[in-house]
Amino acid sequence: LSQNEDDQLLDQTLTEYVETSTLGEYDTKQRWWNH
Repeated sequence: LSQNEDDQLLDQTLTEYVETSTLGEYDTKQRWWNH
């Protein structure tokens, strides 16, 4: 991997992690509110 490709991969992983975390928190809050 070139440095640029490595950065893109890291950026993509971080983006997916953040999206997953945010959705996970949102889903948890929704379930909590629905109880």
